[in-house]
Amino acid sequence: MKTKLVVMIILIILICVLVYYVNYQQRDTVLLSSRQIYKHKAEENLKTVRIMTYNIHHGVGNDGILDLNRIISIIKDSNTQIIGLNEVDYKMVRSGFVDQINVLAKELNMNYVFGPTLKTVIGSYGNAILTIFPVLAVKHHPLPVNFAKEPRGVLEADLLLPDKQKIKILTTHLSLDESERLKQLEWLNNYLKALKTPFILMGDFNKETAYFNNLPYLLTTEKTYPSSKPELGIDMFFSNCGVKENSYTIKSDGSDHLPLIIELPIKYNKV
Repeated sequence: MKTKLVVMIILIILICVLVYYVNYQQRDTVLLSSRQIYKHKAEENLKTVRIMTYNIHHGVGNDGILDLNRIISIIKDSNTQIIGLNEVDYKMVRSGFVDQINVLAKELNMNYVFGPTLKTVIGSYGNAILTIFPVLAVKHHPLPVNFAKEPRGVLEADLLLPDKQKIKILTTHLSLDESERLKQLEWLNNYLKALKTPFILMGDFNKETAYFNNLPYLLTTEKTYPSSKPELGIDMFFSNCGVKENSYTIKSDGSDHLPLIIELPIKYNKV
């Protein structure tokens, strides 16, 4: 009996070591998936683009129930054209081995790109972008993290808007650890300052806006977390595309965060 117990403990330790090794060794590996099949010509006369950032908590709501259909309904009802998502699962055990972004894209009739940050032997999860617009290029940028901590990254996609305008969309989910966030914020500041093209950065920054006062072009201050009683504005938009026309949250129990939406004029002027 003791021998079996020892063998089981050794096997569990080996599995844990293997999972950690695979995750740590691949933390800077770029593994992007994407699909681009839709071109919405009906949207060519758009005057305003509506954009959402949403940490979907892999589809688990305030009630503890996994229900991706709630996320689909929220996005569909919002009538948004660009959506940045955080905590999206790809064939993870906890979400029933589902390729979540693929399911969302099919149900919403949208193009998508997916950039996993945390990779395990079984699956992965990370950031994603959904859009009705053509995707011209995609990149994934690993962010600095402390040793043996959860990998973080920025997913970047160049989109083609009506009137042949181009815009760079970036979505990220920063660390819970303050020292890591400082490093990640510094990386973001340096990267954004070097950009020569119009951009929108969005995501879950895990800290309120005052902490990020060195990051230019803050567009939103709405409270998004926790979704049951929002007290913190940790989901945000930053951009150099001029003044927003509107911003607001949508009340929902589909995740522990509320979705946050901004509206920007299509014919923007880069600041």
